[in-house]
Amino acid sequence: MAASRAPPAARIVIRRPGASGGPHSRAAAESGPAGKCGWWEFAAYLAARSYRVLLFDHRCTGQSACGPGAAGTGLMSDIRAAVARLHQDGAARVALVGASQGGSEALIAGADPTLDVTGVVALSADELTVPLAGPPGPATALAAAPRLRRPALFAVAASDPYVSVRETRTLVARAGSRSKHLVVAGAGAGHGWDLVAPRQPGGAPARLTQTVLVFLSDVTS
Repeated sequence: MAASRAPPAARIVIRRPGASGGPHSRAAAESGPAGKCGWWEFAAYLAARSYRVLLFDHRCTGQSACGPGAAGTGLMSDIRAAVARLHQDGAARVALVGASQGGSEALIAGADPTLDVTGVVALSADELTVPLAGPPGPATALAAAPRLRRPALFAVAASDPYVSVRETRTLVARAGSRSKHLVVAGAGAGHGWDLVAPRQPGGAPARLTQTVLVFLSDVTS
């Protein structure tokens, strides 16, 4: 476990599963009380396939502290710090993966042309009209989508109670990426990281896992 500092100063707790991995990287961004822990099974799956994986708790969630100012608008600084840390550790290409609100955060961050990332995965991206970033960039996922130029993979379950397939299709349609793809998972696939988590601990990967793995290989190779 390590700590990285992101302006404004906030102690952001990160964790890496498995070995140090290769030059391919994935940064997982997820907000909410569960923090980074819900990613663990999928992160270990990627680490076993030579990916560097960095999980982190956003400021004011999980084990991370709060910096000065509003926590909600400091989320992009946290993501930027995570990406910088992966590059410092030797990663040549970094992709963002976010789930639930973290999916919207990953999209907003990925739409920033100054951030050194090569692709975005948004699983069950919700809170689409909630301000998650401060100026000068767009504040919401819907506002940021037209600025997204990097390859993007979107996924949502048919029965997701937090964001509908229709809302997700609208988000995908607004995305400015020339390479974008939407996967609509089955009604029982769950929400957020459930889409890539095994149904039982240590069990077989979820069906979407291979799709995400192929996407990450494409954008980090």
